[in-house]
Amino acid sequence: MPWPVAILAMALLLVGIYYYGRLVYRLFSGFGGTLRERGYKSPALKIGLAAIAFGLPPLITLAVLGYGHDQGIWLIAALYVALPVLLVYLARRLPARNPRTSGRRQLRFPYRAVGYTLFPIGLGFWIAGAASNTAGLFQIGTVSIAGGLGCLTIARRAAQPDAGAVLAQDPRPPVIYLRPFQQDEEIFAQVPWSWSGYRRYLTHSYLLRKSRHLTLEDFLGTEISRRLGPFIALGNPADFVPPAGAARTYVADDEWPRHFAAMVRGARCMVLFGASSEHVMWELKEIRALGLESKLFVLTRPKLTPSTTIPPWRTFANSLRQAGYPPCGDDAGPGAVVGFKPGGETVILKRDAKTAAEMVEAIARRLP
Repeated sequence: MPWPVAILAMALLLVGIYYYGRLVYRLFSGFGGTLRERGYKSPALKIGLAAIAFGLPPLITLAVLGYGHDQGIWLIAALYVALPVLLVYLARRLPARNPRTSGRRQLRFPYRAVGYTLFPIGLGFWIAGAASNTAGLFQIGTVSIAGGLGCLTIARRAAQPDAGAVLAQDPRPPVIYLRPFQQDEEIFAQVPWSWSGYRRYLTHSYLLRKSRHLTLEDFLGTEISRRLGPFIALGNPADFVPPAGAARTYVADDEWPRHFAAMVRGARCMVLFGASSEHVMWELKEIRALGLESKLFVLTRPKLTPSTTIPPWRTFANSLRQAGYPPCGDDAGPGAVVGFKPGGETVILKRDAKTAAEMVEAIARRLP
């Protein structure tokens, strides 16, 4: 094949792989979202069907080409696209279930054992693919390793102690984390790309994550637990396993208002990443009605990198006003710790904080 034609063919192949990857990603994201909407929270179903969708075509490819049936290549190409589409269709046909459950999260599927099994299997396929220069084996290995890591992550999260166990071990009054449930994975702090940045902002457990994008729980959880008290939160009933961070307690939808009132009465303080939702508005009103405003602290995102965006303070200030709090004063700005006087008037305790220690210190100084 002349080299100009070979270059063109390679370019077309790369373009095709890129657009196929985008198609599969969108279909698979839609598949996962559909499963959650239908009430199927267990990743076992998603992981198993994903293994079929991404593992079966390479196996069929190897079988067809191994027997010399080159004319079957178009059928194989169609299969790569058809399987993800079929998965989305089947997910929409599943009977609906209630996705919101209370109580401690228990795993019925052996995620840890499967994770430790899939990971070495994937490495074996990688080695075999590299030795034989077979892309199909390499793809199977990639799917196996990704599935194994996913299973181990689920097992690690499920093994975290719940709020009851944490409170039983630590007699100090707890710190309650308030937030809209959809904010559980929202980025609070973006750590600069540098080793000193990792060493300054992250504990050993976060180093294992190899991430510079931290949630509020990542950024502040360790320091809060060390300085103030056990860090707990009401969990999202739609969670399959609890996220990493504050210890969760999961209660039924009709019980959470009563449970919330009991939690905040016994809390040392409450922290809130400045955001609003219907439930947060109710919680702000309940805190005001109980006369516990002085225990509430609102935090804003620290500006640690030039690309960090700071949500406008006036949006949250409007939510406070709607919840019955007096009008706020100046814009708190980035890295702020905002407290409340009895009666609900805001007071800025710290501006432009750069570390978790600075934020927690501002809270600690305000507490009795």
